[in-house]
Amino acid sequence: MKLLLHIAALKTGGAERQLTYLAKGLAGKGHKVHVVTLYQGGKFWDELAKDGCVILHSLERRSRWDFQVIYKLWRYCRMHEIEAMLALLPVSSVIAAIPSILCRIPLIMGIRASNMNYPLGSRVYLKAERILGNRFAARFVANSHAGEAYHRQLGYAENKLLVIANGLQFPDRLFTKPLTNNKPVKIGFVGRLDPMKGIPVLLEAMVLVLKEIQVELVIYGEGDPAYKARLQHLAAGLGLAGAVSFSGWAEDVWSVLDSMDVYVSSSSYGEGMSNTLMEAMVSGRVIIATDVGDARKMLSDDGQVAGFIVSPDDPEALAQVVVSALQNTQLCISRAERAKQIAQKRFSCTVMVDQYERVFHELVSASN
Repeated sequence: MKLLLHIAALKTGGAERQLTYLAKGLAGKGHKVHVVTLYQGGKFWDELAKDGCVILHSLERRSRWDFQVIYKLWRYCRMHEIEAMLALLPVSSVIAAIPSILCRIPLIMGIRASNMNYPLGSRVYLKAERILGNRFAARFVANSHAGEAYHRQLGYAENKLLVIANGLQFPDRLFTKPLTNNKPVKIGFVGRLDPMKGIPVLLEAMVLVLKEIQVELVIYGEGDPAYKARLQHLAAGLGLAGAVSFSGWAEDVWSVLDSMDVYVSSSSYGEGMSNTLMEAMVSGRVIIATDVGDARKMLSDDGQVAGFIVSPDDPEALAQVVVSALQNTQLCISRAERAKQIAQKRFSCTVMVDQYERVFHELVSASN
């Protein structure tokens, strides 16, 4: 099949990473894969360019008001005889809608987040995505059950909604067991520095944890520099300067996770299926996660939770769970091992790619 995957850019982020995994996986199965972006460059662009398994193309959008990219995408689809298209996130889905209609190409709109606090511009695109998608898209694919439910409530057509979970490329390495070497206990966070991630709550919880147990918190990630500065100012104001460090972007996430005993996902809202939570599970970390998005489903198997779940936006509850967990080392280690087993069974790239391939085959066959 001649497939086109469309996204605004390939800099950093969970959706961008998943598109990169999917593009490589589909190409590895013999399909001709085109990855078309609005803007050139970025970490994942460089990765795909180096790999050479897909055809990369930028529409070179000049500004957010440059809608000539719709014509450019239509022309590209015509020129390369594209048979089906996947667009990730609202901006790309809206831009892809008209070319898919004109070229009679089945369009999958990939929807990622849940319960987001969108700014005005993003809300406009979200509404346009729903209207255009309900009328013209072949499928809406959510990466989480929480995302599916959220978009169903927004009015996305139920008969077009399905869930394909994120996938991971598992590393070829062994991980150390948590809570066996580090003193003090090392607690970590990996992710975009964004209000949805609940980092202020995590910092406030750390103040309470340190009254009971000696721990160290390391925060990996980047985001808006002004927001990062506010977080650092908050940490200093809470008296955490010696116990909390901001270590920037994690180039090698597996080494970073292996250095931790406990991984905390402190999200307040907006999560669908967290890539980093999956990675923490694969690496066998002790996981404490707020009950946001699909976190509980990801950590549950046969009615048991392979980690510790806590309500969001509650620093006292988060601190209590951290302290309670660390006072029972054997329970922590057994749950960490169970989380690793769940991840290996459910979250491989192979499973994700196979599911998308089946959907593409179904849509292309129906359109011929």
